[in-house]
Order: sequence, then structure tokens, then C-alpha cells
Amino acid sequence: SIMTGVVGATALFWYAPLREGEHTWSGAVVFALTIGLGIFVSMLIAALSGTAAPLLSKRLGFDPSAMAGPMETAFQDIAG
Repeated sequence: SIMTGVVGATALFWYAPLREGEHTWSGAVVFALTIGLGIFVSMLIAALSGTAAPLLSKRLGFDPSAMAGPMETAFQDIAG
């Protein structure tokens, strides 16, 4: 996740200078930061829910290996 952000930011700042008038990508920095933040939040939610799903299944008395997959898939379809 961090490496993806570093590579994306490097590419952005290499090809899209921050000074106005030097490039044709109007709003490219804001757009790139928005996409990067969205990807980061989605990956964070996936990691947290993927960790919590088996723990929650076990606490509720279900088999974590049988319940975690469908529960995680359904949660990711809804959340991100």
C-alpha cells in the first residue's frame, strides 16, 4: 500500500509539475491525491475486516474457515 503510493506520487510529480500553466492536466494533483486516498482507505478497510472476520466468527461459535470468506466478500462488496 505504501509502496503503491510512493510509486504513484513519484510518477505524478515527475510528469505533472505543480506550477500552473506548465501542464495540461488541470487538477491532476488533486485528482491523484483523491484516487490515492481512496485506494489506501479501501485497502485499510479490507485488511481490518479480513483480520476481524475470523475473530468474530470464532467468538460467535462458528467455524472461522467456513464463515470468514463469505462474510469478508459480502463486507467488501458493501464497503469498498
